[in-house]
Amino acid sequence: MRTHLTILAGCSGQPGVQGPQGPQGAAGPQGARGEVGPKGDTGPAGPAGPSGPVGTAGPKGDVGPAGPAGPAGPVGERGPVGVAGPKGDPGAQGPAGPQGAQGPAMTLRVVTSDGADGACASGEIMVSAMCTTPVAATATSTGASCTGDGAKVRLVCAKQ
Repeated sequence: MRTHLTILAGCSGQPGVQGPQGPQGAAGPQGARGEVGPKGDTGPAGPAGPSGPVGTAGPKGDVGPAGPAGPAGPVGERGPVGVAGPKGDPGAQGPAGPQGAQGPAMTLRVVTSDGADGACASGEIMVSAMCTTPVAATATSTGASCTGDGAKVRLVCAKQ
C-alpha cells in the first residue's frame, strides 16, 4: 500500500468567527485550605433583647449622713387657748408704795350707857363696844348689850 501525503502550505488569512462555548467539564479535585484572613470591622449593634425577670431585693444599706436643714415653713394657724396652769408660788413682797393723800377727817364719839344696853345716835354706826364688867358685849348694827349685875356698855360711834 502506498500512502500519499500531500502538504499544502498556504498563507495565513484573517481568523474566522469564534465558535460556540462547549459544555462544562467535570469538577476537579478540592484544593488545599487557605490561611485565615484578617478580622473584619465590628458590625452595627443589634436590637435590644427582652427584659429579664426582676431580681430579689438586696440587703438594706447603711444610713447616710443627715442632709442640710431645709427652709423654714410658713407660720401655722394659732392654736386654741390651753387650760390654765397650776397656781404658782407667792412672789416676794414688793417695795412700799408712795404715801397716799390724806383722807377726810373722821369724828368719833364715845358713849357710856347708864344700863346694860347702849346705842349710837341716829346717822351713826358703832365702831367698837365693850362691857365695864368682865363679860363679852353682844353687838347689834348700831349698839351693844352686856349681861350681869351693874354692867354698863361703852361704845365708840362714828358718823355715816
